[in-house]
Amino acid sequence: MKDIVKRAVDVFFITIAIFAFFGIFDRSILFEIAKSVDLILHPLLSLPILIVIFILSIFTAIYTTGIQWLLIDVEEMKKIQKEVMQFQKEYMEAMKSDNKYKLKKLEERQKEIQEMQAKLMGPQFKVMFYSMAVTMPIFYWLLYVIYGKSLSMGLRAAYSSVSSYIVNAPFFGHIHISQPIITIPFPIPWWILWYFICSMPLTILIRKTLHI
Repeated sequence: MKDIVKRAVDVFFITIAIFAFFGIFDRSILFEIAKSVDLILHPLLSLPILIVIFILSIFTAIYTTGIQWLLIDVEEMKKIQKEVMQFQKEYMEAMKSDNKYKLKKLEERQKEIQEMQAKLMGPQFKVMFYSMAVTMPIFYWLLYVIYGKSLSMGLRAAYSSVSSYIVNAPFFGHIHISQPIITIPFPIPWWILWYFICSMPLTILIRKTLHI
């Protein structure tokens, strides 16, 4: 019974993640996801937009790091990574020295190493899907709130539009949160920069605390 529930939860999150991924290419999907999320997150809009972004960035940082901690055996992952790296190092050395005896011995272990790599990749993919299933809908909702109707013309058009939200940003003064702060190699609006400024330090702190 426990395995059935676990499998059902996996399928649920993977399905949402795949559906959300297609929102990148299909504006109608993006809008539908954003509107659905708005039913839950709309009350947050009673707060200043900077606080809203701060709360959501903190939530996603805690969620994604927590999911990684729950789904991945960190000690086992490090052990596998160490063994795979050691195997690759020995294999390269044997190739360079043309040590046929050692190459033959290492090739006998190749299947075992491939199985270890597959074992390592499984949980990582699961973490990716679990993370996407939550973070992408939240990100779509922020796009929907910040850019409004201009989002219907596509992300490129939305990014070139001006948001109605104006903030007093450090070093920049009063600006629209959609204003690009970094333009090379591509435009990065101020609100996205603010999102990462809020989430990255906490993510690093949690990872260090949990030894991930």
